[in-house]
Formats: sequence, structure tokens, C-alpha cells
Amino acid sequence: MNSKIKFAIIGLILSVLLAILILVIINFSSTQPRQMEILKPPPALLKVDGKEQVSGIGSYCWNEADRVLGITMSSTSICADYEGIHTPIEPLPTSSPFTAHLILPLKEPPENKPFTLSLPFL
Repeated sequence: MNSKIKFAIIGLILSVLLAILILVIINFSSTQPRQMEILKPPPALLKVDGKEQVSGIGSYCWNEADRVLGITMSSTSICADYEGIHTPIEPLPTSSPFTAHLILPLKEPPENKPFTLSLPFL
């Protein structure tokens, strides 16, 4: 086999390997944001006097475990740091006293549940 054919074959093999590497990098980078977007806490729902408001989500650390028959098979964690908590612009008006129901759509109860109530200045 002459040297021109050898160089052509080597060039073809290197081109195919480079194309495969580029496809792997593109696939990896395109799946990462989707995984991070999926792994975040669900918003809570606040119900007062028949009115509802969806919570905002601020900074958090979230852990989800894949369990089979109560045994943890794998676990994925992520933390995100946000400036402030993006909540609805309109307040949820009520009169005093009132009963509020906070609905947390979670598979398992949280380790802690800090709750802050903001009252407007009059």
C-alpha cells in the first residue's frame, strides 16, 4: 500500500474520531442544563379564604433519592443561590384572624420548614 493511501486512511479515521468526540461533547453539554432544571424543589401553594397563591423559590439545596422498596439506589443533590425570592406581585389579602393552608407537594416530609410571614407597613 503506498503512503498516500495510508495517509488518506489515517486522515479518515482521525476525522471520524473527531466527529464522534464533537457529538459526545454536544450531547453532554445539552443534557446538563435539563438535568439541573428538573432537579429543584416544587413550589408550595398557600390557600387563604378560598384564594390561592403559588410560592416563589429562593436559594435552596435539594436532594432527590431514587428508592426501590425503601432502599436508596442513587441520590442526586444540587444547590442554587438566588438573589431574593421571586414571588407574585399581588399580595394575598385577608382579614385578621385567618387560617392559612400551606401545601407542600413533596414525596417525603422536609427536614425543616422555616416559614416567614410578611405584613405590609400601613
